Amino acid sequence: MITLYRKLKIPDPEAVTARNTLKDYSLRRLDKMEEFSIDADDEVLDSAINYLYNPNEHFYLVTTGNGTRGNEKAFDVNYDARIRVETEDDPTAIKLFNVLRGRYSHGSKIKSVRRKVVWGVVFPEGEIDVYKKADEMAKELFANPVFQKYEVVV
Repeated sequence: MITLYRKLKIPDPEAVTARNTLKDYSLRRLDKMEEFSIDADDEVLDSAINYLYNPNEHFYLVTTGNGTRGNEKAFDVNYDARIRVETEDDPTAIKLFNVLRGRYSHGSKIKSVRRKVVWGVVFPEGEIDVYKKADEMAKELFANPVFQKYEVVV
């Protein structure tokens, strides 16, 4: 299993808009990143990085059974909560699956690809209802219950 995280080097416009929308929460920080879970052997790793990572735009971090690689410092943030949102039949995951199987000729070595948008949240100092507030945020803004599921990790 390969897990690849990707986020923009510049402030993510969607995260900036979300933070402005959530101004009543007085957030100290709100980051957006993507998490790709690729059920395949490690030999697929370089192809996945090559396709998903643009060094001019992104930071990335990959974890596999053989360790970690990428820009660990860019992802070294102590979030109070992470809201992980997965879209049913995600077009980005489907496209990555097809590209790895076809263009990169990995064929049946790729069993599945899943993508989640992960929102990293830092609340004001001393916040006691972290899970409750993050769950509220997920329901109100980040996840559409019709075609998305989410989980809050604190």
